[in-house]
Amino acid sequence: MKMNNKNLIYILSIVCIITIILPFLFTRSALWESLNFTNTGQIGDTIGGITAPVIGLLNAFLLYLTIKEQYAFNKEQHVFNEKQKKDSFDAQFKDTFFALLHNQLNVVTKLQAEFSYIERCVIKKIEKKEYHVFKSCLKELQVLYKSFEHSCYEGKFILINDEINMEKELSIISPIYELKEYNHTYEKYVTKYTNLHYDISEEIYLQYKQYSQKDKISLLHRIFFYKYEVIGVYFRHLYNILKYIDFSEEEAIKKFAHTSEEEQEIKNQYKQYAQFIQAQMSKEELCLLFYNSFLFEKMQKLIIKYNILENLTIESLITPEHNCIKEMNLKSKIDIFQGVCQ
Repeated sequence: MKMNNKNLIYILSIVCIITIILPFLFTRSALWESLNFTNTGQIGDTIGGITAPVIGLLNAFLLYLTIKEQYAFNKEQHVFNEKQKKDSFDAQFKDTFFALLHNQLNVVTKLQAEFSYIERCVIKKIEKKEYHVFKSCLKELQVLYKSFEHSCYEGKFILINDEINMEKELSIISPIYELKEYNHTYEKYVTKYTNLHYDISEEIYLQYKQYSQKDKISLLHRIFFYKYEVIGVYFRHLYNILKYIDFSEEEAIKKFAHTSEEEQEIKNQYKQYAQFIQAQMSKEELCLLFYNSFLFEKMQKLIIKYNILENLTIESLITPEHNCIKEMNLKSKIDIFQGVCQ
């Protein structure tokens, strides 16, 4: 059983008291001659022999207590300094992060682009701003996808003064426009106009048919992105925010993580910051981010690392077949509904 400091102090105190009392006892006249220490030389040798080890032991103990207290103080000071450094690091990160997040919202509100589509046999043009841009962009991707998935290459329209009139050709089908035939012909004209709008040649169309699902998505978004590169500033800014979170997380782990538990705590902390981003994104933004990531591998890795698309469902994609990267962890609405009910 280990002796604690309090008991050790008691013992040393008793020894010191005995050491002080003994010289007095030894200078008294003894009843027996053999116990007579009245000779001061003997007494001095006795006192020196007794007190020297005790004083040495006492000095060693006091030195031990001093070193122990100094060690405890240094440890507390080190913990305090580390906490101060981490608090300063976190405060600096938060200031920069929320400033970037605020700038991201400004980017969204300033986005604008012009879109054109066929309606009632003529081309209509409309300018979309703010969140409507993302809805229109997603709609454009859907039209582009249908054009490539069309049964055959329909060619391109030849426009005169940026207008197109399909009434004559549609009237050939039937004076009353049978709905089925009308829809089929209308889809054909939309495809031809899409080929014109995005400059899709028959060669590109045939290449698409031979591609894997990932390559098809990359081609679709590359063609769309080339036409509407205005939204590129949004994705570049978003990438820089995620990159900053990732960099700060690695720096925090290097400086402040001394155990695996502390490392995991830091990872969870920075993942929460990434969740701030996706929490303010609309369904259309998340969906476009999904397709955009097929062109930028670094962005895709960060999306997977921080699970940015956890609120995007498979049904929100242009087609469920596009859910071809398991690491994205997209869920179906059915799975989410069952999870809520359980």
